[in-house]
Amino acid sequence: RVMWVGRGPAPDNIGWCAQRLGLEVEQLSPECLDRRSAAGAACVLSSWSQSQTDLSGVADWAERSGVGLHVHLLDGEWRDILSHSQPVHYSLPVGIASISIESGLFNCAYAVYRDHQLRDVHFDVGYAWQTAYLSPNEGGSGAATPLYLDFCSIMLGWRALSRMARDGQSDGDGFEGSKAALECTVISARAADDAAFSEPRSMDAARIWAESQFQDTRTTRAQLETQLVRFEQEFLGGRSLTVEALSTGGGTRSINLALESVLLKAGKPPQDSRWKVLTGNPHLAVERAERRLGFELVRVVERGAIDVVGLEQMLVDPVVVAVYAQTLSYTDGISDRIGEVIRLVRTENLRRAKEGMAPVTLINDCCLAFSVLVHHNGTNGNPSLRVLDLAADNPEVPTMVTLDAHKHLGTDKGVSCVIGTAGTLSWLDGHVRVGSQPSKPELVRAIADLLMVGVAGYNSIYTTLAGEIRKAEAAIVAAGMAVVHVENKIEGSTVMAVEDPAGIMTRILKRRGHSFAYLFNLAPSHRESRCQTGWSLSLTPNSLRKVGPQGQTALEVFITDLIEVHQQVQRRPPLVLRWCRESSLVGILGSGGLVDSYIFSLLHTGPGWRRSLGEVVVRRFYTGLLDSGIVSSKKRLNPIKQLVRQLLMLVVVLGVLILQRRRIGGRTVLALGASSMLLGWRQMTR
Repeated sequence: RVMWVGRGPAPDNIGWCAQRLGLEVEQLSPECLDRRSAAGAACVLSSWSQSQTDLSGVADWAERSGVGLHVHLLDGEWRDILSHSQPVHYSLPVGIASISIESGLFNCAYAVYRDHQLRDVHFDVGYAWQTAYLSPNEGGSGAATPLYLDFCSIMLGWRALSRMARDGQSDGDGFEGSKAALECTVISARAADDAAFSEPRSMDAARIWAESQFQDTRTTRAQLETQLVRFEQEFLGGRSLTVEALSTGGGTRSINLALESVLLKAGKPPQDSRWKVLTGNPHLAVERAERRLGFELVRVVERGAIDVVGLEQMLVDPVVVAVYAQTLSYTDGISDRIGEVIRLVRTENLRRAKEGMAPVTLINDCCLAFSVLVHHNGTNGNPSLRVLDLAADNPEVPTMVTLDAHKHLGTDKGVSCVIGTAGTLSWLDGHVRVGSQPSKPELVRAIADLLMVGVAGYNSIYTTLAGEIRKAEAAIVAAGMAVVHVENKIEGSTVMAVEDPAGIMTRILKRRGHSFAYLFNLAPSHRESRCQTGWSLSLTPNSLRKVGPQGQTALEVFITDLIEVHQQVQRRPPLVLRWCRESSLVGILGSGGLVDSYIFSLLHTGPGWRRSLGEVVVRRFYTGLLDSGIVSSKKRLNPIKQLVRQLLMLVVVLGVLILQRRRIGGRTVLALGASSMLLGWRQMTR
């Protein structure tokens, strides 16, 4: 349970968050604490607006009870702090473990931690995902824009922030009467020959439309979401359906909402069991949702994709409530066999209908799959992967799909959608909104972007991109490299994933300015016979920009460098890999490979000291990057480098002295050694 300590009731959003996580809220006054036990409490919550005596007393009680106290600052309270003309400092009781700051003045809400171990848990790591990745819980790429905006505000300094806090009124998300709770937009069916979005609009026409939307205070979120979704339906299908939709700040949040709605619809699971979601090799967001929402994620995977044979066998389990399938995997660019998956789910739902059981829901992840959707519309010999069209043909299958407009449609960061057939997402109406939704300006700009390109424009752009990626992968294979899970890749895939024993090529290519996602544990059941490490690139049309001296594209420059580095490694293969596995620590260090993949692979070892070690190293490294910045001072611009250099000098001096030990008396050597050390440390501390 969560214990709320205050003289007034807990804010509504605390109750909503607790409900979402399956927790109960117990409300107490500060005077009651000494008569209450903290046993069974997940945390204690209190308000910043408590009097100093009350907050100190609650903090002391929490510290004695061994449970963390979390203090929540409302936007008005945060503005009061910043409204002082000069910077202020608060000395907080030791028992306060963390503080959260509501969004309003800032575009994001923030959490601040005193307990570094609690801060560690805020960062989610993957125990099964094969990409080196870490982000704050409920996080994802959608948080980038508001963070950048807040960074710019903070850099203006205290005086500007103080003025903003006093005089700047937050207009929220730009919509009149905006609510803190979720509310689905219902979008009606439309004619199959509706060609409203087929041709691009001129920049002037898009600008005039956008300005009219900014000026019209009656414009609602539902109206803008309807236009956004109807454009996306040109590639997702489902024109003949009435659908439900929610816009979100990113793919992670869209995935969370889809899973939450399934669980709300399912209700409480049978006693001593959990609801199950079947999947292949999904994004870390699904694994994180499993921990947060309490369902069981069951992987039915073969070479990166859903194993349809195993899926058919497991669907009959009555506690299975959803299947999560990907049209394009961020890990390795493969695609699940969506048509076969929906056929199997339909067969199972027909059986369940006869027995009066709830149907299984299909959740289709298309966040990164826009190019695949362009190439698989049911023409040119390719089967249709437009899942809302498939849902129209299979009404027995409740279906939801996620799509990020900010990944391949080219909108501002932080615009994503989850769209579902009737009766899927409406279960979320009135529930807590975790994280921000796109504001009115963000939605207007996004739709204007889409209108200027048009359906025909996107088809042309992604036909060109897919063709260049095909040529690049052909060159990679011709050079002797192996594409990861190539048997499950289909036309239109924009993710290139290549095996790289020990990460040797990755390390060299990084020095040439290229960056990747690191892959590890690619075939955990075949450690002895298959390569476990590699890299992946997720490509957008920006990769076709001209950057080379002879007019080469960025993709062509990369492929040229890749082939050169591969040939260099093949000419002088590391000897250590003849005796050690390329994914072992000895193999990686001995061959000059990338140690990151080994550290992340520790997370897959199951509960125990190895996983704990991996968690600490990964989390502390990333939090160090976020918190520490660049180490420097007025005296020394690069003190760490200078310290290491001087320590090495001391080691060399001591080594020389030890070698001379037989020539000179032992006491003389010790005296010289001590003198050298003192002189060295004195030099370093000046």
